[in-house]
Amino acid sequence: MNRLVSRVVVLGLLAGSAWLGCKGGKEGTETRVRLVHASPDLPKSDVDVVGISSELFSAVEYGGTTDYRAIAPGTFEFVLRASALGGVSPALVTSEPIEVAEGASITLVAAGFLLSDEPEDSLRVLAFDDAFAEPAGGARARFVHAISNAGPLLLEVGDDGDAELGPVERFAATPPEGFELAAGAPVHVSLLAGTPPVPVGGFTVPQLEQGETYYLVATGVGALDELRGPALIVSGDAGTVEFIEQDPRVYLLHASPDAPALDVFAGDEEVADDLAFGELSGPIPLAPGSVALDFFVHEEGAARPAGAPAAGAVTGELSAGDTYLLVATGFVGEGRSPAFELVTVADEFRPFNPLLARLRALHASPGTTTLTLGAVTEGGRVLPLPGLGALAYLQASAPEGAELPPLELRMGLVPIGESETAAKFEIDSQAGLRAIGVIAGVRAPSGSEPPLQMILVDTSQSPWTAAPLVNER
Repeated sequence: MNRLVSRVVVLGLLAGSAWLGCKGGKEGTETRVRLVHASPDLPKSDVDVVGISSELFSAVEYGGTTDYRAIAPGTFEFVLRASALGGVSPALVTSEPIEVAEGASITLVAAGFLLSDEPEDSLRVLAFDDAFAEPAGGARARFVHAISNAGPLLLEVGDDGDAELGPVERFAATPPEGFELAAGAPVHVSLLAGTPPVPVGGFTVPQLEQGETYYLVATGVGALDELRGPALIVSGDAGTVEFIEQDPRVYLLHASPDAPALDVFAGDEEVADDLAFGELSGPIPLAPGSVALDFFVHEEGAARPAGAPAAGAVTGELSAGDTYLLVATGFVGEGRSPAFELVTVADEFRPFNPLLARLRALHASPGTTTLTLGAVTEGGRVLPLPGLGALAYLQASAPEGAELPPLELRMGLVPIGESETAAKFEIDSQAGLRAIGVIAGVRAPSGSEPPLQMILVDTSQSPWTAAPLVNER
């Protein structure tokens, strides 16, 4: 374990920090320091300075930004400790000596994983000089990449498709002078990664004050190709303005029996391309709230077609930080009923026994009566499973899912009021599986329409996957 090893990263600045007592006020000539807690597994922490008995900061929580504290110029080492009910807890990390220049204003960022011993992502202290240029009519901001296990990121301000800033390496920041942000209205920013860059997370920054300066600190847990659960800490002069969870992410499943392969647009942006029946899109970041989507018959290219869409639908209410399955079902053919629409299903599987599986079911077979999902016995009977009972069209079972043993289970769909199964299939309910079984297709297909079936959407890993279960009837 090397948590006690001294680590600090001093980036683009003259100094680190120290303390002498009182809170600092508005940035001026005094020397001052503050801390942003951006380590996702670091508990509530106290901060002190080697050689000084008093605490610098106490009980700083994840996502929090302390007040500035006045300091004297000098060279200091900062110590992070878990907040204790009494006494002094052991040091979790101690910084290397940081020289503090007279008149400097310093923001320290606690970043990295406490529980990691790897040098590339372990707990550390980042230090930044608040050397912002004067705002030119709006606000001024600086972006800090503190997502501990994500590679280089680019930052797009607004939705113009242009990544204006970066790439920013892990545990680094944009230049000290900052960049201009509009004040007086919310601003949308996106994180992009990879080659070519693709959006991996978006955030709606709240209204900023004209003439003020801010840090946008990306934190949370991520990966090089797809961020999972990141957040954005917006720190102003007076502390954390807001801890912002990423925009909702959705996976779109094509389950409309008579629709061809589709291109899907949110406004002028293509969010899914050439999606055929039974196929699941990759994760799509959308703005919080209800979002209108347009569905076009697939064409080459990513530009929105000039004509009218084959169908349009609006999502349910989407909340920041959450992930959803959108199921496109119903008929697109003129005069056919039920008509095309979207079903929004939130990922709400509760914590569960990892030795078992959990299954949630959604009835998305247009024109099919209420169905019961159950286990098929050796004698061919279907025994309804608790939590997966009679489902009407567009109805989903309980959000937490039904527990299943880790076995290959033979399942059946029985229409209400009938004794014969309409479909039979096998589910390999492996330990730890969390899946949404989407009942799709049509019971009496015509032409090339898909028959009644179940499409199993596996939410256990990211990105989600979808696989049709063979109807053995």
